[in-house]
Amino acid sequence: MGKHGRTLELQDQAFQVLVALLENPGEVVTRDDIRRLLWPSNVYVDFEHGVNNAVHRLRTALDDPASRSCFIENVPRRGYRFVAAVRRIVEAEPREGHRPLFARFRIAYNRRRFARTGRINENARELYLKGRYCWNRRSPGALSVALRFFQLAVEQAPEWARAHAGLADAYIISGTWGYEALAPSQAYPRAKAVAMHAVELDDSFGAAQASLAISLAACDWDFRAADQRYQQAIDLDPTYATAHHWYALHLCDLRKFEDAVVEMQKAHKLDPVSLVIGTDLAHAFMMAGSHIRALAQCRNVLEIDPTFGAAHFQLGEVYLKIQEYRQAEEEFRLAIKFSDGSTKCVSSLAHVFGIIGKKQQARRILRDLESRSQHRFLHCASIASIYTGLGEDGEALAWLGKACDQQFDPEVLQWSMFDQLRSQDGFREIANRVGLPS
Repeated sequence: MGKHGRTLELQDQAFQVLVALLENPGEVVTRDDIRRLLWPSNVYVDFEHGVNNAVHRLRTALDDPASRSCFIENVPRRGYRFVAAVRRIVEAEPREGHRPLFARFRIAYNRRRFARTGRINENARELYLKGRYCWNRRSPGALSVALRFFQLAVEQAPEWARAHAGLADAYIISGTWGYEALAPSQAYPRAKAVAMHAVELDDSFGAAQASLAISLAACDWDFRAADQRYQQAIDLDPTYATAHHWYALHLCDLRKFEDAVVEMQKAHKLDPVSLVIGTDLAHAFMMAGSHIRALAQCRNVLEIDPTFGAAHFQLGEVYLKIQEYRQAEEEFRLAIKFSDGSTKCVSSLAHVFGIIGKKQQARRILRDLESRSQHRFLHCASIASIYTGLGEDGEALAWLGKACDQQFDPEVLQWSMFDQLRSQDGFREIANRVGLPS
């Protein structure tokens, strides 16, 4: 093997690992794949230690330490991926008595890809990881903290596409109903601008393409362009769970619920411990009419973290869908407790109050939210959902129209509290305005 014009010696196992990675550039080569490659089935050794040693020797030869790798990306719990650009030059002819050398390759990386995979400021990397942790908590307070961490990561590493993609993702969620750290008219254009910059830094980075896809849907209601970007993101990185996750929600927007379940299951398989993906798998099951599976999936998430507010909200949604209102009330109360008093959770509780005859309590929450909206941003969908619980569909449609004026995330139209409006002309007009089927 050559590097910078000089020949490097590689032991046989390290060489075989290199060839496997180069034969599959950008794809994950699992630790099981490496084990089968290096040892016959009838050989029993300490495979974990052996794989680690082979990869370590390869990294040493490439001067590519795992902490700041430019070539070999460690994919936690799965294996390794070669992330530098690879070009096959010519197939090498095997010599008599020797196993074939699979091919000769030229390895290169450009400035944009290096900005994603190269020697990133360790402080920026730490800030990014803190941002992702807070982002995944999915509460209004945690999202505000996530935004700050991502902003600091971008300041520390302005050419790092991953940091920009993280910031775009934080802006998207911050403008979504229930989080509302920012108004959608502020959050979504910022998300789109930052995501576009991430793509400019590295257009081969699947996560950046996924960030731009969801931004196009939220900011411009351009579902065709978003669909194309999602497909591109998944083609670039089939192992990026968030791309499959968001594409599944996109399919729910388009009311392609069975396809959405398939896509969300892919995301869940890639990241089975993600609380957010697990919760939204329950949402996809619910939208597809699989209520028993939705209930079971919510409980699976809550077994991992009983304090995850989004899962309690989703469980309440399923109970609302199947008209188990007492259980819905209980879950919405828990969702409020564990989500920093999210207005979506509060208004959903008021919606249930309206249905079960606690109209005074529903109107008390309604007045409180209307008063709160005089001082800070409030998503008008919250008010609309209370009016549907009270049976005042005209008021509900008027407020849903105001939510549309606020540049809402079209996912709002999926929620159960608006089911009674779907057959009405006013609802169809809003859906048509957004560009979605009603």
